[in-house]
Amino acid sequence: MPQLFFSFVLSSLDEVIEKNNKDKLHDRRANYLEEKIEEIVKRRFPEALTVSCVKWRVDEKQFETDLITFIDSHAIIIEAKAHKISKSALRGAPDRIKRHIKEILVEPSIQSKRLENRLNELRLDATISDALRDRLPVDLSSIHKVLRVSVSLEDFASLQANFSRFIDTEWLPEDFYPCPTMNLADFETLFDFLDHPVQIIHYLQRRTELEGHVSFLGDELDFMGLYAMTLFNLGSMQSEDKTEIIISEMSAPLDKYYMSRDEGIILEKPRPKISKLFNDIFRKLEERSTPQWTEIGVLLNMFSPNDQSKLASAVEMLKKGVSRTWQKEGHKNAIIYAPPEASEYALAYVLFKDGNAHRRYEFIANAAASGLKPEHVKSCLVIAKNIDQDDLPYHYISLCKSSDN
Repeated sequence: MPQLFFSFVLSSLDEVIEKNNKDKLHDRRANYLEEKIEEIVKRRFPEALTVSCVKWRVDEKQFETDLITFIDSHAIIIEAKAHKISKSALRGAPDRIKRHIKEILVEPSIQSKRLENRLNELRLDATISDALRDRLPVDLSSIHKVLRVSVSLEDFASLQANFSRFIDTEWLPEDFYPCPTMNLADFETLFDFLDHPVQIIHYLQRRTELEGHVSFLGDELDFMGLYAMTLFNLGSMQSEDKTEIIISEMSAPLDKYYMSRDEGIILEKPRPKISKLFNDIFRKLEERSTPQWTEIGVLLNMFSPNDQSKLASAVEMLKKGVSRTWQKEGHKNAIIYAPPEASEYALAYVLFKDGNAHRRYEFIANAAASGLKPEHVKSCLVIAKNIDQDDLPYHYISLCKSSDN
């Protein structure tokens, strides 16, 4: 009997309240969800600019977006849906499932995509007059990437994490562009699990990119477990047709950690496999917060944990070589990581000493040119370090793009 009470108390209370004032209950649920999302976002992005209930127009039609948060050159659109999920839908009633998918999954994604398109129009063309510009706390010309995420108050039996399951149902619009959708508990877990803001941005960006290319079987916590192991670096799998990846039970380390914490047992928190070299760079990027630091951080996360370890080892070997040969013309002082064709990002790591620091920009330019040489590479991250000074993880960092971009 005690278990029955805790299992059904919330739904039972909802039914009692709905008989007296259904609209007020719905408003309270919606307000709570929006306030909680804002609290979570501000807790992790304290320097970010977050605005709620943003009203905007397209073709004389007015729309309202629940939350937009700006951090560096990224804008994150968050749609909140507090709709209840009926018991019949959870039991598998097709009509109810279809209705809830439209309300909780499809409509918020369409709404956020509409705003994403509008923000992209405004940031790329400063001549467009729109009152929305005045409602936002940033200059849109400084925004280079718009991300979207939808958050629901209730759990939809993990269906929200498996959009690909509905492709054959014809329930989704033809021009539908899904975005990551998760319940409030998973959203809060994501913001607690990832230590660096750039990792949260990277997670949302990669979840969006994978949504339309790979079919997954698992829930959002399984996605987090997969991210901890791979940083969503799946190689050529996302380019293969009809690829399905079963990620069930990958959440086991997270499950153990959070269940133990709930019982008052403190374990070491699972974290993504990030090399010390990359972790130090992340921290310095966040500390300095120079323009486009989030873009640089996201690009660093594009390299798998295995690639990061290889690069860190190669850098240590290169340091020894540079220490011996730095006075020789044409000595090797750079590592160029040319990615497979599945990726458009390259990385160049340059080392120099006090004795040839005056030539560092020459070395950097040569490394950037080498990194951008492959046709499929669109951007190259160049990192340079003076090996005679160990006070910083890097002394120069920049994001270089090909002339076609």
